[in-house]
Formats: sequence, structure tokens, C-alpha cells
Amino acid sequence: MTSYKLKSKKPYLLTIIIVIFLSMFLVAISSMYFAYLRKTVEKDNQYYMNELVSQMSNNVKDTVTNKFTFLETVEILLKNDYLKSYDRLKDIIEDQRQNWNFKSLFLIDSKGNLINENNEVVDNVQNLKLYNNMKHRYSSISISTNSSVGEGIMFTMPIRNVTIDGTNYLGICAVYDLDVFKSILSVDVFNAKSTSTVFNAEGEIIFTTNPNISNLDINYFNYLISNSQKNEIEVEKLKTLAQNYQPGEIQIIENGEKNYISFDPLKFENLYFSISVPYHVANAQFNLFMDSTIAFLMFVTLGGVALSIYIGYRHHITKKELERIAFIDSLTGTNSLQYFKLNLQNYFEENDSYQYAIVYTNVHQFRLINEEQGREYGDYILRLIKNVVTDNLSNGEMLGRIDSDHFIILVHYIDEIELAERFKIWASEISERMREEAIHFSPPTLDFGVYIINEEDKNLIDYQVLIDRSKFVMNTKMKKCGPRAMYSIYNLRRDQSMVREKYLEDVMEDAIKGSEFKVYLQPKVDVHTNQIVGAEALVRWITMKNEIISPVEFIPLFEKNGFIIELDLFVFEEVCKMIRKWIDEDKKIVKISINLSAHHFENTNFIKDYENIIQKYNVPSKYLEFEFTESAINEHVELISGIVKQIHDIGMTCSVDDFGSGYSSLNRIKDIQVDTLKIDRVFLLMNEENKQRGQSVIKSIIELARNLEMTTVVEGVENEEQLNMLKELNCDFIQGYYFYKPLAQEQFEEAVNKKSCNQ
Repeated sequence: MTSYKLKSKKPYLLTIIIVIFLSMFLVAISSMYFAYLRKTVEKDNQYYMNELVSQMSNNVKDTVTNKFTFLETVEILLKNDYLKSYDRLKDIIEDQRQNWNFKSLFLIDSKGNLINENNEVVDNVQNLKLYNNMKHRYSSISISTNSSVGEGIMFTMPIRNVTIDGTNYLGICAVYDLDVFKSILSVDVFNAKSTSTVFNAEGEIIFTTNPNISNLDINYFNYLISNSQKNEIEVEKLKTLAQNYQPGEIQIIENGEKNYISFDPLKFENLYFSISVPYHVANAQFNLFMDSTIAFLMFVTLGGVALSIYIGYRHHITKKELERIAFIDSLTGTNSLQYFKLNLQNYFEENDSYQYAIVYTNVHQFRLINEEQGREYGDYILRLIKNVVTDNLSNGEMLGRIDSDHFIILVHYIDEIELAERFKIWASEISERMREEAIHFSPPTLDFGVYIINEEDKNLIDYQVLIDRSKFVMNTKMKKCGPRAMYSIYNLRRDQSMVREKYLEDVMEDAIKGSEFKVYLQPKVDVHTNQIVGAEALVRWITMKNEIISPVEFIPLFEKNGFIIELDLFVFEEVCKMIRKWIDEDKKIVKISINLSAHHFENTNFIKDYENIIQKYNVPSKYLEFEFTESAINEHVELISGIVKQIHDIGMTCSVDDFGSGYSSLNRIKDIQVDTLKIDRVFLLMNEENKQRGQSVIKSIIELARNLEMTTVVEGVENEEQLNMLKELNCDFIQGYYFYKPLAQEQFEEAVNKKSCNQ
């Protein structure tokens, strides 16, 4: 029995101890929380006060600006009315009083006299600061307590060239009732317990709603210090900020009570606007809340513990719900991309012996499926893909959905054959399940982009780069691995090539504007005289960093993206500039041929752009020739004759470049009436066995060209044997490294003016 009682008491005492401990812990935690909350509330109140001060100071600024605008209006009226007596002034003042609601308006003469509309001196302000400001052409604001002038706020502004009854006046002064500021500064905030003050950087008070400051002659800084010596440090902070014309806030003791003061510059005479609020007023709601909560905690500690447990429970439930929203895809029920990325590191660490691959997957033409079969069918396909892939994943593998039809999969990688077989099985199983479920639409085709993960990849901070690489290959050529599956594996070299192309595309427009493209000239030489008779314009890309980018790299890219049109026009204009320079300097001029891309042929009126450049530089078109390739002729058979005619119509000639490298018939060349055939170097590069056949082809082309009254140029001449052979075949001109490589403009000019080439 005793044993039973002891056993029964232990849980009871343990429960009491736990409750007491939790209660004490809760009180301690609550105290820390309230301390933190107090700081947060104080910070929020300070922010609110700063915003309020900024808003009210803007209102004050607007009011002051409005009053000075009135004085400027009066000045304009005084000047425009050419006043000669005070009679007219009185009328003007009465008219303006109705519009601007001022108490009094005065003119100030050179002696500092305030003169009303009746030409009466009512006061002298020569000893006041406003008079000194006026003499130095500054406007000013001050408080008037003089009964002759009237109590209120004085706005004073300097004026020029205003003379009445022979007296020259230096300024205008308008007096407004103090209610002008009271209506702005009396804001019903903090239960009407706040006060507002306008003061300057020296602490002079212009206006205040503080009932403890009855005398405006009191210095504001001194007033604050007089309340408590503890205010000295905060007042020094206020002075420093005021002298630097900066906003801020301080905490001071006033009438034995802590107060917040927030202030903001008004941009007039170093004036500041401030709001002062007692600490207990600003934090009244918080104090009430804290007191009642502490009392509540004292009497219902157990309820507090229960509440804490409930809150913890609700927090747990909410966290789980948030995790579900963040980590679970709502449509398919698989992992979200966020969950996938967060757990990659865990998978790598727990399965260190495996090699992994990231697979980016989407449905081929999924948008078309949605449009034709409906959104419901599209969603069914996505859920089916999730189910099939998940059912076929091994331990240590993972599926996630990115968005739309895009999935990401972490799989073990053995080799390409095994992975391709898995893709085939997944696609086949999707088709099989659709048949089993009597879905009559065509099964989807799946595209897979694969990135094989290496050891360095596992140490990345952001795994998004791995996903991006698997996605990157989706735009490359894919291999078929089944009736409904295609895949492509990331290749570093191909990636680097595409990145390089993207870089060149990003900088190509700036390069042409920055003159990074340079025109070189490769001479054409007369076979019989060895004299330069022309040249081909070639382009070189030399970057600002002196990197030389080969034409072999950028010309095919520009042909692909269409930028070749801009480059051709640039080269043509540079050539026209050269010829214009040679004409102006009375130098020898030879014909320059410029390459013309077939992209131009898509615009039947493209020749107009070139004609405009010729006219711009006033260059004889007989010195210009277009070169287009044999392949361009074959691709635009129907257009080429008309294009050649347009070229001839503007006085230029044209030639067929790389002739013999394509499949043009000699008969077709006969029909298009070009002026020159440039025979491809391929016929000079034949081996000993085919050399005679190559010479026969060159001979036939030369004879045909001569019969058609065309000139011939052979490219790629690099030795004397080739030169002598072409002389025997009676070729007209040659071009190649045997005589000249491509030359810069200055080098070409020097070579042209020599009598003959140096062999």
C-alpha cells in the first residue's frame, strides 16, 4: 500500500515541478520578449515620429513658400504699376489682402523704417536681424510682438528698383496671424499631448505650441538643458545636427519626464521643425499591454504554459503546412524544385560511392498538347510522368518538378547506354499505362537533357548551375532512344563554343561602333607585269585588349545571326573612305573588291544602301567591285541576274568568288553576266597524280571567261611553279601569299606605288 502511494505521488510531484519550472521559464522568456518588444515599439514610435515630422515640416515649407510667393507677387505688381504715390499702393494692398489674408503689409526703406500703406512709419527694424538679412539680399521669418506692427509672424523679402514718392525701398514685410502656424502645427496625434516648435540653428524660437515656453526670447537649447543636466549630451547632439542641417531625434527630460524629440530642417534660414512627445504617451498602449499581460501571467501561469504549448503546436502545424507548400508540388505531389536543390547535398553525402547525373525533362510540344487536348489532359500527363518516374527510381535517386512540364531528376549514372535504356523504359511505360487507362490520345514524347556530375560539382555552393547545364543541352541536337524518347548529354567543349558565340554576339555591335574591325587589303597582281592592279578588302577583328579574333570564327557566326549585313556595309564604307583619301591626296587608285553576303539578297532594294555610301563620299563607282560566292548564286538562281544588273546600273562591277568550289554549271555563269571569275585555290592544291587534271580545269575556265569577255583571278598562289603555270595558261590576275599577304592600308598604299612586286 505504501509502495502504491509512493508510486502515485511521484508523478504528481514531478508534474508540479515541471509546471513550476515551465512557469518560471515562461516568465523569464516573457521578460526577455517584453524587453525586445519594448525596443521594437520604441523604434516604431521613433520611425512614426520621424515620418510625422517630415510630413508636417513639408506642410510648413509649403506655407512659408506660399507667403514668399505672395511677396514676390507684390514686388511684380509694384514694378509693373510704376507707382508714383501711395494712393495706388493702398489699392494694391487692399486687393491682395483679400487673396492672401495677411494682417499688415509694409515697405522697408534704406533706414530700416517700416512704412504702411498710408505712408506712415510704424517702426524701425534697423537693429533687427531681418534688416541685416535684407541688406544681404536674404529673405527672413521672425516673430513680431510690437503692438504698432501687430503680433504675428513677419515674412520679409528684399526687393529692387521700387521707388515711390522719390523714396527707394529695400524690402517688403508681410505680417500674418500666429494662427497661420497654429493650424499647421496643432496636429491631433498622441492624444493631443505632443508639442511642436520651430527654431533655428542657434536655438532661437520662432514659434512653439509648448505651454511651458511663454517667452519666445528663450533659447530653445538652454530651455532643454534647464530642465535637467542629463539633457546636455542630447542637446549637444541636437546642436551638432542643426549646425550641419541634418534631421534626427533625441531623448530629453522635460518637467521630470522622459520625452522624445524628432526634428527636420525646413530649408529656410536654417530653421528646424520639431515634435516633442512624452515617453509614457508614445508608449501608452504598449505599457498598458505589458502591465495587463504581466498581471495575467502572474495569476494564470498554468494558462500561460498551456498557451505556449498550444502556440508551439500551432507553430509546428504551420511549419509543416509551409513545408508542404514550399517543398511539395501541388499538381503532381512530387518534390518542388526548392526541396530538390536543398536535398542534393544530403544525397551526395549519403551515397558517396555512386556517380550521379542530373536529368532535365520536359514534354515535347507540351504547349500544343494543352491547346489541342485541353488543360485537364495536360495535367493528367504531368501526373502520369511523376508516377512512372517515381515508381522506377532506386534508393538514392530523386524527382522534382520545376514548373509547367519541366521536371528535374537525380539518377545514378553507370554509362550512356544504361541511362538511354531507362529513358526508353519510362516513355514506354507511360504509353502502356495510357492504354490500360483507355486514354485515346497519342502518348507524349519526352526530351531528356543530361549533365553527368563530377566530384568538383558536389562542392558547389549553388547547385542551380548543375540544373542549368542539364537544361542547356535541351537546345542541342538530340539522340533518339525509343519511339517516344530523345536525349542529349552535356558536352563541355560544345558548351564553351556556344558560350563563346554568345560572348561574340554580345560585343559585336559595340565592336563595330568602337572601330575594332579593321579593313585589310590583299593585292591582285597582273600575271605578266607583276604590278598591283586591284585588291580584295578583308576584315580583321582586333579588340581593345589586342585580342585578334579570326574571321574563321566570327564570319560564320555573323552569317548565321545576320550581323554580316552590318559588317559588309561597314567594310564598304571604310573602302569608300580610303578611295576618297587617295583621290584627295592624288595617289594611285586601283579597283577594290568587297565581299557581299547572300543575306543581302533577301532585300531586293539592298543596293540602295551601297549607292548612298558611294554618293556620301563622292567616289567613282568604277573603282568598286562586289564579290559573291558561287554558293550564293546557286541559292538565289532566280534573283542573281537582277542583282547583277542593279550592280552594273550604279557603275560597279562584280565577280564570282571561289568559282569551282561549288556545283555551278559553266552555262549558268554565262547567263548572269558577271565581270570576273575568281578561280578557287582548290585546283592549285591537287597532288601530283591529279595536277594535270587541275590545270586542265583552270585552262577551260580561263578560255570560257575570255570568250565571255570576263577577266580571271586565281586565288591562293603561293609558289613560283604555280605562277609560271598560270602565265602559260594566260590567266589575267593572281592573288596569294607568293606576292602579298593581306596588308594594312598604309602598307598597301606603299606597295601600290612601287613599279612591280618583289618576288
